[in-house]
Amino acid sequence: MIRYLYGKKEFLLPIEKGLNSPRFSDLSHYSRLENEMMKDEETRKDFYLKKEEANLIINGHSISNDSLSRDPQITITPRHCFCLCMSSKKDSMELYERFDANYCLAINVDTLMSYLHKTFG
Repeated sequence: MIRYLYGKKEFLLPIEKGLNSPRFSDLSHYSRLENEMMKDEETRKDFYLKKEEANLIINGHSISNDSLSRDPQITITPRHCFCLCMSSKKDSMELYERFDANYCLAINVDTLMSYLHKTFG
């Protein structure tokens, strides 16, 4: 599977040449970005479930859908985790503009994952 990383050529070219590896950022990094187009609150995610379709189980007890007054909302706050934001879109003018990028690097995700497993176990 190929995914694309947008950024400045000066930073992405050494990755392409094998001189550097991609930089993984803590999720909290994305809420502090100066570029408003890239800024995102990744440290809190809200999920909205349709009560007719959800099976809600809390501490082993099944909650009846009929007893819910509205659709449940679940908020998840992940612990520290690191990510690499890539896209399935190659050479997207919208993404060049959004990320103030001048380069798009194709990354083979399977190869990257294999490298990470070998390096970090």
